[in-house]
Amino acid sequence: MIISLIGYRGTGKSTVGKLVAEQLKIQHLDSDNEIVHRAKHSIKEIFESIGELGFRDLESEIVANLMTQSNAVISWGGGVILREKNRKLIRKSDHVFWLTANPVILNQRINADAGSALNRPALSNLVGIEEIKSILDQRIPLYDDCASVQIATDSKPVDSIAKEIVSFVNA
Repeated sequence: MIISLIGYRGTGKSTVGKLVAEQLKIQHLDSDNEIVHRAKHSIKEIFESIGELGFRDLESEIVANLMTQSNAVISWGGGVILREKNRKLIRKSDHVFWLTANPVILNQRINADAGSALNRPALSNLVGIEEIKSILDQRIPLYDDCASVQIATDSKPVDSIAKEIVSFVNA
């Protein structure tokens, strides 16, 4: 069984993914962590050295590799859905959960994460909420195209989100 979590950065994919995997007693995989491990550089450094296109090529290799796993919860990087071949593979998951949150909440979460600024690249020439809104405008149709279930994470504790996903999977 493969359970995929997609959504913009700051929606809780990694944190929720770990909890879901623990509750289902299966492994948790994080595509961004896999990329960093393989490249031996932060995502920001990868963007700086080989650009977004090079990063997306590496990301697509990771998608192809991770989708060969069995019994895993996979937390995907926020932009993984930008390529149709990635969406096509991720749709093969048993369940694809799209975690969402309001741009204001996302901005607060991203700003509260000290590692985000150090390890994550800017995705546009915009900053803060303006960047989030601009990127979401592009990505929402792609997340929607890929997901089987959408879960708003704005005001829910992570353990509650994890329980909701586990309940859905076990139904």
